[in-house]
Amino acid sequence: MKKINQYIIAAAIPLLGMLAACTDGNDWTVDSSAARQRTPDGLEAEVDETTLEIDLKWNKAAGATGYEVQISESPLSEGFDDTEGIPTFFSRENFWSIDRLNGLIEIKENTTYYVRVRALSETKSPSKWITDDITSGKFKVNTPPLLWIDDTGVGETTLTMKWHEIKYATPSVIINENTGELYDLGEEEKEAMTYTATGLNDGEEYTFILLDEEGNQIGKAIKSTEKAPNMELAREIMNLSGFVSGGTAVLTDEQFGDFVVTMNDQASKYKGENKDIRMISPTNVVGEKITHYRFNTNTKEMATPSHWDVEKGDYTKNYIKLSVPAKGRIYIYAYTGTAGRTMNVGYRVNEGGQISETVVWDGELDNNLKDNAKEGEAVNYIKVYADQPGDYFINCPVGAIYIYGFIFVPDE
Repeated sequence: MKKINQYIIAAAIPLLGMLAACTDGNDWTVDSSAARQRTPDGLEAEVDETTLEIDLKWNKAAGATGYEVQISESPLSEGFDDTEGIPTFFSRENFWSIDRLNGLIEIKENTTYYVRVRALSETKSPSKWITDDITSGKFKVNTPPLLWIDDTGVGETTLTMKWHEIKYATPSVIINENTGELYDLGEEEKEAMTYTATGLNDGEEYTFILLDEEGNQIGKAIKSTEKAPNMELAREIMNLSGFVSGGTAVLTDEQFGDFVVTMNDQASKYKGENKDIRMISPTNVVGEKITHYRFNTNTKEMATPSHWDVEKGDYTKNYIKLSVPAKGRIYIYAYTGTAGRTMNVGYRVNEGGQISETVVWDGELDNNLKDNAKEGEAVNYIKVYADQPGDYFINCPVGAIYIYGFIFVPDE
C-alpha cells in the first residue's frame, strides 16, 4: 500500500522506541520480555514481475506502535544488529511496499535482495529482527527488463524498443548513449509503450536509456542493428506473368547455388494482371512508377503440411515455395485488398513423408495500396530471414493476396 510522504517518513525515521531504548537503561544485546518489544513473525515477500515493486507483510506484534523495515543486496542478520547505512523504512502497519524507485534504493532486475523487519514500541526496546521465514530472508527478482528490444524490433537502420507499464513513474525521455541524443516521448508513444529509433548505422550496437519525468533511469536496453545485406548479390524473380497455371523459375549462382520459386496451381485458381505501381526497394527507396505484373493467389486455402499426399509425392492444394540455397534474406512483395488478411511463411522439412513446419514470419498484410499509386503509396516488401537453406512456403489462410515477386540476398 502506498504511503503519503513515504520517503520523508522513511528518511526521518521517527522511531520513538529507539529513543526510549537509549535512555531506559536496557541492555540491547539481551532479549528480555520485560524490557524488549515482542518480535513479529510470518514475514513474507513478493515481487511484482513487471514493476519490480516489493510487497512485504507480517503478523502483528502485540504492543507494537510501528515497524522498521530494511532491505539490502547484502545478507542481513537476525538478532539485535544496528548496522548503519542500510536503507530503512518505517511502517505503522504490518505491511509495506517498496517501489522500484523510492529515494533510498533502486530495485534492479535479476538481483537477490534481503529484507528484515522488527517491531517498535514507545516504552520498550526494539524487538529482534526477523527475515523471510520461507526463504531465509532472500528472494530472487527474476523478471524481464523494464526496457527491451526483441528481434522483431531490429532493422538495418532502426531499433524499436518497448517497456512495461510502470507504477509511480512516467516514461518521458529516451537517450541514445552512443550519440548523446535525447528524445522526448510523445503521448502516443507513451500510451503504446514503444519507441523506434531511426537513422542508425547498420551492424552497430546501441545503448538506450529510458528516463522518467524526474530524470531517474527506469530502464536500459542494448541491441545491435542488423547488418545490411550486400545487394550486389541480390537475385530477383519479379515477373510472374508466366505462372497463372503454375510453374518454376530458377536463378543459378555458381557461388551459392540455385534460388528456385515454384508456383503450384492445383485448382486453376491463380490469375494475374498488369498494374501501374511503385515499389520500395530493400534500401527503402520509393522507385519510379512502373507497369508490373500482379499475381493473385485467388484462393482461400493453400497447402499446409497436412495436405501432403505421400503416394502422390506432392501437396493436394495450391502452394508457393521458395527454395533458397543458403542463409540470407527473402524479400516478398505482397499485399492484400482487404483489411485483416494475413500471410505466413514456414520452413518445411520432409522426413520420411512426414512434413514438419517452423513458421518464420506471420502477420497482417498491407491493404492500403492503390493502383497507380502516388509516391509513398508503394508496394512494400516483407523481409524474412532464412536462417538455413531449404524450402520456405507462403500461406494465406484467410483469402487471396497479391504478389509482385521475390528477391533473395544470400549472406556473405
